[in-house]
Amino acid sequence: MLREVFAERGFEVTAVCTGIEGLKEAAQGIPDVIVTDWSMPDMDGVEMLQRLMRSERTSEIPAVLLTGVGHRLNPAALRDSGLRMIMGKPFSTRELLMQVDSLLGWSDDSRAVPGACDRRAA
Repeated sequence: MLREVFAERGFEVTAVCTGIEGLKEAAQGIPDVIVTDWSMPDMDGVEMLQRLMRSERTSEIPAVLLTGVGHRLNPAALRDSGLRMIMGKPFSTRELLMQVDSLLGWSDDSRAVPGACDRRAA
């Protein structure tokens, strides 16, 4: 669902299913933003983001963590992840898009026309 929502807004979207795939994709493609779930099969989203923060190549990529288990998140781990935003489930796709645009410094005008910006989301 999120792939379609972001694609409709002009993002080039790369979707992966595991943290390992996310690490590889982020290092190769350097997306403008990462939207990840807390729960993944091989590592959680916070661990993936922590690993990305350790690399000079990927340390500046803003990230949003989607979670339905916010009470289990470790504050120290969050600080080390470079995470800029946490959204609880269920969430509004409109709100998520607004938050991503805000993280990237884009206005409503710049996303009004699909393809108006060169955008990459993973």
